[in-house]
Amino acid sequence: MNQPKYQTDDKESINADQVYNYLMEHTDFFVDNTEILELLKIPHPSGQAVSLVSKQLEVFRGKNEKLLQQLNVLVQIARDNDDLFRKMHHLTMALMDANDLENALASLESVLHEYFQADFVTIRILKSVANPTIINLFIDPEDNKLEPFKKILDSGR
Repeated sequence: MNQPKYQTDDKESINADQVYNYLMEHTDFFVDNTEILELLKIPHPSGQAVSLVSKQLEVFRGKNEKLLQQLNVLVQIARDNDDLFRKMHHLTMALMDANDLENALASLESVLHEYFQADFVTIRILKSVANPTIINLFIDPEDNKLEPFKKILDSGR
């Protein structure tokens, strides 16, 4: 009988007879390696009839696959949250290290560029200040430049 050849990771060819002989010599193989049983597709000699056990196993495999996909999504969300926490930690530490307003603004801008990949950072404080020490930081709440933001500002958010 002409047996199909299979490739292993180490490039050794094995055939179905060798697999059969190995399993016959190691009859407890599937007891010790139950995870393989979940992946095997074993035909039933029942003709057109469908085994309830086979159907149940198929349903369980489908549910298992969905649960694995959901788990992968949750793991990715957890990784994203961890990354965001790390970024916020850098921001908090940078702001805590600042000893004045100018250093705080410089740190804020630096962290937003470096850790949050912000292309542009503009900071404005809505407050009337006669002689500001930092140019373009303060803007009068009644300034016409704020017109596009009027709805948001009026909402108090």
